[in-house]
Amino acid sequence: MLDAFGLFKRLDLCAVNNDIIIDIDSAVMNWRHNESLCLTASRGRTGGYFVSSRGRRMTAEECLRLQAYNPKLVNLACISQVQVKMAAGNAMTVSVIERMFLRLLPAAKLARVGNLKRRWEDVACAIAQLRAFI
Repeated sequence: MLDAFGLFKRLDLCAVNNDIIIDIDSAVMNWRHNESLCLTASRGRTGGYFVSSRGRRMTAEECLRLQAYNPKLVNLACISQVQVKMAAGNAMTVSVIERMFLRLLPAAKLARVGNLKRRWEDVACAIAQLRAFI
């Protein structure tokens, strides 16, 4: 991890003030700035990715949110943090599944386009506008 912080210093990235996600368990240094690495069950088993601005690994709740799950709907009291992280790594992102079904159901004539709620379009539009602004 010290190698990672040395690299960030050379790139003029302050790891404490920026959200840098670091795979500290990998043999090859892998990191992302302001976005997450792909969640996997194996990374959940080792504790998850390190978040530089927080000075700790990702929590189970953060892993669930990255997969578009609402952590409040999951009973985390009876499941270990490692098990939740592994499950999040094995899961498909809710928004991806939803978008697939929004296309599949009308194509299979199982639903009309107007009857389906598109919850993620507003979010995607807002993100695109923010990126254009930045």
